[in-house]
Amino acid sequence: MTVLQRAVELDPAQPDAHFRLGRLYQTMGNTLAAQKEFAGVRELHEKEDEAVAAKTSTAPPPLPQ
Repeated sequence: MTVLQRAVELDPAQPDAHFRLGRLYQTMGNTLAAQKEFAGVRELHEKEDEAVAAKTSTAPPPLPQ
């Protein structure tokens, strides 16, 4: 648990660390802490999806003829 908590501290934008910590909390029966970590994972993925969408939301250039 300590290693995963430290990983989250060092890189809070890393969804994998949050997910693994959430799974550990879930296994230990700490439902509230697990839900918090899983919510963080969802939020990080949503931000990444928005960033990708912003980069691809413009129309593609016209095809050469």
